[in-house]
Amino acid sequence: MTKPLISVVTVVYNAVDSIGGTIKNVIAQNAEVGEVEYWVIDGGSTDGTLDIIKEYSGCLQFVSGPDSGIYDAMNKGIELCSGDWIIFMNAGDMFCSENSIKNVFASKSYPGIDVVYGDCIVNYGDLKKYRKGGNIGQLWKGSCFSHQSAFIDLNLHKKNLYNIKNRIAADFEFFYGLSAAGGNFLKVDQAISVVTSGGLSDIKRVDAMVAWWNCVNKSSVVNFHYIRIILLEMLKGFVKSVIRPVRRKS
Repeated sequence: MTKPLISVVTVVYNAVDSIGGTIKNVIAQNAEVGEVEYWVIDGGSTDGTLDIIKEYSGCLQFVSGPDSGIYDAMNKGIELCSGDWIIFMNAGDMFCSENSIKNVFASKSYPGIDVVYGDCIVNYGDLKKYRKGGNIGQLWKGSCFSHQSAFIDLNLHKKNLYNIKNRIAADFEFFYGLSAAGGNFLKVDQAISVVTSGGLSDIKRVDAMVAWWNCVNKSSVVNFHYIRIILLEMLKGFVKSVIRPVRRKS
């Protein structure tokens, strides 16, 4: 059996309204037969999610059972996959186009590269924003690209799983640790994914920033940066809490 080039993993738990769209998007990728391996890691859903996954059982492989959170589920996916590269496209997320994988890998193999990453589009429901992937040299300032827009060398990832004790920013911890250890990142100038807002790092922005701060090497410059962005985020939250009641009254 030919080894697949790309392993796509979808982690899901009780997402009956969004899992179908993600699965359809992944299996519609315009790639040659044998280029894509697809795993869905279900956390033991009870809302009908598993029934939808089973409808596509001919196009994907899946496991279902309890886990210790999203990063534990992602680690399960890493251990099950057999491709050269792995990318996570979780429930509610999509590839930007049917040619997203093909556009990155059609004519390149990226020898010596650990992570190939690109831009993403953030879906806020009523609007979408284009977010460019940042400079890896600035990764100490916080997450600068979406993990849904990052293809990771699978052999490397199997040796370096996510830290499940870091429940908010284990993906950032992985990328920062790899960068600090001299890992090779390559930016491609294209949007790879459409990411649904409202994830844990979106909802708990201050907690995410603190988690990033805990991961990076400390210095006075680093500490000042994080104190500043955390205070600004707290101020934004306070202003929103004041403005919303006023708008309701008016």
